[in-house]
Amino acid sequence: MPVFSQRHTPKIDSLKAVLKSSTDDTSRIKALLAWGGVIAETQPDTAMTLEKQALQLAKKVLWYKGIAQAEVQLSKIHTHQGQFAIAIERCSTALRIYEAMIASGDAQWVSVGTAGKSRGLNAIGNAYGFKGDRANAVSYYYEALRIDEARNDTASLAGDYNNLGNIHSNLRQPFKAIEFYLQAAAMAEKMGDHRQQAGYLGNVGNTYVEQDQFSKGQAYLFQSLELSEATHFDYHTAIVLGYIAKSYLLMKDYKRSLEYSKRALELNERFDNPVRKAGNLRTLGMAYSRIGQFALAETYLLESVSLPEMQDNFRVQLMGQRALFEMYEQKGNHRQALVHFKQFIRARDSTNDAEFRANSIRSEMNYEFDKKELVAEAAREKAALAAKADQDTKDMFAASELASSKLLRNIAAGAFLLMLVFAVIFLRQRNKIRKGNADLKVAKDRAEASEAMQQRFLANMSHEIRTPMNAVIGMTRLAVETDSAAQRQTYLQAIQKSGDHLLRIINDILDIGKIDAGKMTIEQVEFSIMGVLEQVQHVLSQQASDKGLQLLLDVDPEVQDQVIGDPLRLLQVLLNLGGNAVKYTATGSVTLAVSKATTPSEVRFSVHDTGIGIESSKMETIFESFTQANDSDARTHGGSGLGLAISRQLVTLMGGKIGVESKPGDGTTFSFGLLLPPGSTDADQMLPVPTKEVNASGLDHLSILIVDDNAYNIIVAKDTLAGGCKARVTTANSGLQALELLRTRRFDVVLMDVQMPGMDGFEATQTIRKALDAPTKDIPIVALTASVLHTDLERCLAAGMNAYLSKPYTSAQLLQVIASVMDITLDAMDHRSAQNLVTNHDPNRASNLGYLGKFCGGDAEQMQKHVDMFLATAPWVIQNLDRSLQKAAMEDLATIAHDFRTSATMMGMDRAKELAFLIEQQIQKSEGAAAITDNVRLVIDQIHLAIQELNALHG
Repeated sequence: MPVFSQRHTPKIDSLKAVLKSSTDDTSRIKALLAWGGVIAETQPDTAMTLEKQALQLAKKVLWYKGIAQAEVQLSKIHTHQGQFAIAIERCSTALRIYEAMIASGDAQWVSVGTAGKSRGLNAIGNAYGFKGDRANAVSYYYEALRIDEARNDTASLAGDYNNLGNIHSNLRQPFKAIEFYLQAAAMAEKMGDHRQQAGYLGNVGNTYVEQDQFSKGQAYLFQSLELSEATHFDYHTAIVLGYIAKSYLLMKDYKRSLEYSKRALELNERFDNPVRKAGNLRTLGMAYSRIGQFALAETYLLESVSLPEMQDNFRVQLMGQRALFEMYEQKGNHRQALVHFKQFIRARDSTNDAEFRANSIRSEMNYEFDKKELVAEAAREKAALAAKADQDTKDMFAASELASSKLLRNIAAGAFLLMLVFAVIFLRQRNKIRKGNADLKVAKDRAEASEAMQQRFLANMSHEIRTPMNAVIGMTRLAVETDSAAQRQTYLQAIQKSGDHLLRIINDILDIGKIDAGKMTIEQVEFSIMGVLEQVQHVLSQQASDKGLQLLLDVDPEVQDQVIGDPLRLLQVLLNLGGNAVKYTATGSVTLAVSKATTPSEVRFSVHDTGIGIESSKMETIFESFTQANDSDARTHGGSGLGLAISRQLVTLMGGKIGVESKPGDGTTFSFGLLLPPGSTDADQMLPVPTKEVNASGLDHLSILIVDDNAYNIIVAKDTLAGGCKARVTTANSGLQALELLRTRRFDVVLMDVQMPGMDGFEATQTIRKALDAPTKDIPIVALTASVLHTDLERCLAAGMNAYLSKPYTSAQLLQVIASVMDITLDAMDHRSAQNLVTNHDPNRASNLGYLGKFCGGDAEQMQKHVDMFLATAPWVIQNLDRSLQKAAMEDLATIAHDFRTSATMMGMDRAKELAFLIEQQIQKSEGAAAITDNVRLVIDQIHLAIQELNALHG
């Protein structure tokens, strides 16, 4: 017998004694319920038998409290066994009973019904949560929380907080989940319930691990494990072992992951919990996959999704199919990977619909059954009342005259009381109607406010999108019509600027959609804080300069520059905040500040401006999507109202919290802290690692059809292929032309654009699959799409395409996807090391080839070409700078400085690049010739130094 059961042996023995000796049905029901509850986690089958016996006996004696309790406990067992539909049905029955108790008005029944309803709501919430229906789960949990807060029931509140933590964790709101878990753990510790405390702390640790905060997460997990083992809580010990195994998997310590997974699986085998077992199998499979033992990985992963109880489990199928897809991708079996990817999509898209239809049917059946039961019950009560009335009549005729007078007085009193009752009911109903009307008014006001906000958003977005779009269209027309090369260049620059602005708006909309859908991922890579700040400064400097603002950096020297985090999302947040600061500041400065916080590894970022400020009443609303501090802001300053909403959510996803301090007229400061663990101390050397490219000669024999209506896209695809292999390429500019070619010629693979006039790529693919003869109808088709939305990519697969490639793509990506759908293995091609071309970072050097090494992927030959090109052109740059300076030809100087910045970037000439940018700004502002001359001389000196350094590398 498991240790968990041994601890409860005395209690179980006493319950057995009650069942054996007691003749009172209520006592027997209580004993059966208690016994089943004790062993529900360790012996679920036995527990279910006991609970069903209790249910049958409670129904026999019509003890409704016992019926409801049995239904709730049976529901919990069904949930742990993955039988969610049955669990929900049983909970619904219990909730109807508890509602009837509350509606009775009897104080004792109201108390019982309220407490029972809380337990029932949590149980049905758990069923929906494990099933994957988060919307229903969270509504039931919050309803239970409101009840328990009113009852001030500490034990129940702890459970409520834990459940809410679970659902917010599933909703990708980890730090809100952790808040709930910690509240639950504190309550459990206060009550001395160390078992529950262990469970809640385990959830805290697991959530931190899922945010890649491994040290903090494992601290909680091992504390939870210690409490579980100390209290002989074997059921939770198995759970927390699984969490620890997953943490080591994410930390890439596969040996320990396997060790803890096996311990967890061994314990879970004793508890017959298929949900946990599936999770252990999945972790084992993923660990074996990571170390290249694909046979074992395949065995465990396939078992995790094929457990009989897990066939309808939404979450298990999703995670299992995804793990199989990733394993086969790693193995190189792309065909099998695609099979499981499609199963993953089907599981995600169809399971909820099927379950919803089934639940709807069951709910309707339950409703009809309850209605018939109520009619039958009413008929029985009516018959009983009639019989009683008949007996009362006989007694009344047999009574004396005095008794008759007394009866009349009683009837009069009863009538008066009845009138009072009706009056009370009437007043209550009137108040209820008034409250309902008030609620309806509030809902109506909210709906109208929401509609007004949507209208403002549509108006703002229409303006925001139309403005750059009109500029693109108008400038394109002017560029086509003009004969002046200089004027055409001006128009093209304006088109590029408007296009970039339009792309930023679209990216904002896509980002907010990805965040809301929980699909935004946070990377954990090593990066330079100064590198991010310099990018922000570079992007915003022109805008700030145009307004006469100072753009300042204030970096605490004690902050370590090399850290681990997500540089792209940090850059996005700082650009949003910095862009807003510049936008809303007319005079003064904008400062990007970085400092250390009190928490180890925490870095504090702030953006301060001297602008118009924000009213205190608007502090919260500015973080809402499509909202700005003032309705006129969109007209005056532009913007979609998405930047701050995205920034707050990105900071939250990265584990921080954004705050704002402002006073109208005195500027604004946005600040947030992030836990950014230190990176390697020598990471700023940026030494490129030799990489491997593919040898695509295995594709030389292929005949490839490219289908695209855009001539430029066709050139890109053809040239990309030509650079990697010698395949025979044919092009078509429409879906119809592609069909004509496929009917008359043989091709090995089709690269299909999805958006084309007339017959698009989706329709063309479906026609190929259905209307053409074999083997053409089975030809591999790769979708080329500019979309990155999952729905569009899944639509490609649904149309019958074998794979998709998002534009823009690299040569390696295009060659790899073609090889994948053709089942061709491409050999790796090593480049010789570029180490001899790269030197460690030295602030006294004029050049550094770290950036070039990354740009060329460590290919020494490519790097040498760029170096040789620079050495060949640098003397010309020096000569032209000097000549233009002597002639005081400022426009020529600005042009040369602008063109030189690209070469400076490639050669890592940061100082020269900054000076060249400064020269451009000085000339645009018509600043003093002396300052411009000094800076040009400094650039020339930097170029001379770089030439010496790069020549020295040839040695």
